[in-house]
Amino acid sequence: MLSVLAIAMTAYIDWRAFRTATRRAEQTRQILVTAERVLSAVKDAETGQRGYLLTGDAHDLDPYNSAREALPHLLDSLSSAVASKPTQADKALRLRSLIAAKFVEMAQTLHVRRDEGANAALAIFKTNKGQDVMDKVRSLCAEINTDEYADFVEHSRQA
Repeated sequence: MLSVLAIAMTAYIDWRAFRTATRRAEQTRQILVTAERVLSAVKDAETGQRGYLLTGDAHDLDPYNSAREALPHLLDSLSSAVASKPTQADKALRLRSLIAAKFVEMAQTLHVRRDEGANAALAIFKTNKGQDVMDKVRSLCAEINTDEYADFVEHSRQA
């Protein structure tokens, strides 16, 4: 009877550990997916910006406008997913700030292109201010991913 009870207790403890590790692995996977979607949306916005700067065709702004609409929700999802991880939550907050700065820069060049023409907008674009911000966005997303991949491997191993 004691042996059966010991086996049952051990099985229950293992099941709980498996469930916890699986839940954490899923949370980590969600953070990875969301961070990738955030970065992809910012890249799409940049693509739309560049297309418009070169052509002046409003249709080229479709990726920019789509990203601008999607990013608040994506950033909220990322913030929610990392809420229980203080270091990652801080990175998500910094990422939100960088993306806001990136969109301010992109909006400025789009307005200049519309109001003053291609040469004036390209002069601003060539200052690489936007590229510097985008490099910081990429770097911060890479940091988030690196931390989460390490967690994912650990949680998967535990599961």
